[in-house]
Amino acid sequence: MERAAELSYVTMGGRQGLSGKVLFEANIAPHLYAFGERLGIELTPKILVRMRADSSFTVRGPSYMPRATIHLRRKRQLIGGEVLPDTLAEVFSLTFSHHSNGQGGPFYLPDSTRTINTETGSFTTNFVDIAFTEFSRGRRATSSSVGIRVYLTLNETGALRRTGDSRDQYGRYRLFGSSQGRVPFTLGRWPMNSNIAFAWQYILDRQFGITKFIAMERVNFSVSYLVLPEILRETGLYVQYYYGQDYYNILYKSRLNSVRVGVALNTGNHLVNY
Repeated sequence: MERAAELSYVTMGGRQGLSGKVLFEANIAPHLYAFGERLGIELTPKILVRMRADSSFTVRGPSYMPRATIHLRRKRQLIGGEVLPDTLAEVFSLTFSHHSNGQGGPFYLPDSTRTINTETGSFTTNFVDIAFTEFSRGRRATSSSVGIRVYLTLNETGALRRTGDSRDQYGRYRLFGSSQGRVPFTLGRWPMNSNIAFAWQYILDRQFGITKFIAMERVNFSVSYLVLPEILRETGLYVQYYYGQDYYNILYKSRLNSVRVGVALNTGNHLVNY
């Protein structure tokens, strides 16, 4: 069963919106899965941690983002009764995700009507992704995907969606997609692999606080490059440019425009995914 696995990574330095200067950001996303010929189930207990480079090295409530995904692959194309190594595979997926910061404070600061409590405010939401992904296998493996994301009101922080001020809305409906591929090369005597990936989201809400439907404020996108020395197998150098809404729980009103450099883990032979 083909899949595009999200990376675990550790990146150092830089600024991350309302987080200010960051000492490191770590994405911990191990994948637990059971795959058959046509059907697969994947569990990912994801945690995102960002430590600020201040006097006490503050860690605001991490993003807890566990998810469960069901994959269903269409039957492979056959030529002469055999599967070709570079045959395209088409996979439909349904993902249920949770996103929270583990805090229990009020969403807005006391004595304030519209100032979000980014230090201890409660942030909890859930969403569903429906996606279609096309894979090609072989030495230069590639994948492309497109889908829609819908945020649910089930067990959600009430003020996150039902506030009277549309400027505080999160973005309930989103289109998303990605394209990525492997580029093998040789550095001297050392065989190397590299993956390049592009991913995007577009927020569709009328009540997102942006009056125009076509606006850069609705766009999130990233370009990632991963270099994988074959001798290391599961570890590589990771570089990513990200533009868009902050993905660190209650800091969502901040916009990021940053480059991150670090180390990616659990890369295996899977393609990079946003």
